Amino acid sequence: MARQSMLQRDRVGASLLAAIACNSKLIGPLREDYRRRLGKPTPAKLRFERAAAILLVVGGPRLFELLALSPLNENQREKVTEKLLSLAGEEV
Repeated sequence: MARQSMLQRDRVGASLLAAIACNSKLIGPLREDYRRRLGKPTPAKLRFERAAAILLVVGGPRLFELLALSPLNENQREKVTEKLLSLAGEEV
């Protein structure tokens, strides 16, 4: 990722965090989006608990990226994403 792009992302993440800290109602649409995603029908073999776990596991890194808090570089992010997709496909 280009340095300018990373700086811009960092500024956006910091701005979002500051805005949410000042007014927690601003996160309402994101909260509703997660509720909608969890309420969508899932394939017959995918139980609610598994779907919820996948959504939460994917949401953490997404939030870290948004807030520019991710400790992972691009290569590490790619490897972790591949591993998460692999685990999501495994039976528990």
